[in-house]
Amino acid sequence: MLEAPESAISEVRVRSAGFVEQVAPIETGAKVKAGEALLWVYSPDILRTQQELLTARALSSGGAPAVHDDAEMVDAAKTRLELLGVGRGVSNQVLAKGKSVRAIPVSAPKTGIVTARNVSLGAYVTPETMLFQITDLSTLWVSATAETADVALLAPKTRARFESRRGTAIDVEALLVEPRVAARTRTATVRFLAKNDDASLLPGDIGEVVVPTTDEEQVVVPRDAVVDTGAQTYVFVEKSPGRFTPRAITAGPIVGNDRIVKSGVEPGEAIVVRGAFLLDSESRLQGALAPSMDKAP
Repeated sequence: MLEAPESAISEVRVRSAGFVEQVAPIETGAKVKAGEALLWVYSPDILRTQQELLTARALSSGGAPAVHDDAEMVDAAKTRLELLGVGRGVSNQVLAKGKSVRAIPVSAPKTGIVTARNVSLGAYVTPETMLFQITDLSTLWVSATAETADVALLAPKTRARFESRRGTAIDVEALLVEPRVAARTRTATVRFLAKNDDASLLPGDIGEVVVPTTDEEQVVVPRDAVVDTGAQTYVFVEKSPGRFTPRAITAGPIVGNDRIVKSGVEPGEAIVVRGAFLLDSESRLQGALAPSMDKAP
């Protein structure tokens, strides 16, 4: 399944409490660019700091020679505005026009898709209020489930291909294998990195990851013929007509409905391709009953 990396998610908040005076016509799902204004907020603290900036500039440029301390006051007022989330562009605008700006724009921190919107006109907002959530979809994670036998083949930077159920296919690269194995299925989660500059893929898309194999000839058996107990992997090989015996194998990766066998089975040997799990259960039952049958009078 496709997921957005945690580092791709940004939240838009204000640094000073205030009232929302204008909201851009941007809804959830819309694309925004870094620096694009999303809303405008009137904050009494920011307005007061702008007036302090103008006062400091007036003192430093008065009739008397400029005082060093007054120049420092201008820089200090600009810094305070930056700490309140007001960029230098707004500070320079205030100084150029000689008057404060009532509503300060709040901009997108990065280019991406709006994945959450929690703001309305006239609302009172604080630093604790998440106004927008923006997700950069240019890079996505593909979380895939792999058999334990396949994990060794998926070293970092291994190339593969993700094919979504929507018919979209894209090249991916193995990023990491999560350090745990599911107890019930004996599978591990492998994370792949997918470049998605054209936004053709979306978080939540499902599909399968296809890992290319080597061109050399290999022994391949139907996937259902392999019994994996977690501790051992084997198939049932025909010993004589109608009689089968389990044989341990070294299993390789799964390719579609087949599975590569690295060792344990030779080309041409007859194996059970269906019902292997039933035979496995029967052989275990017989193994469990054998001691009690030996003790029977």
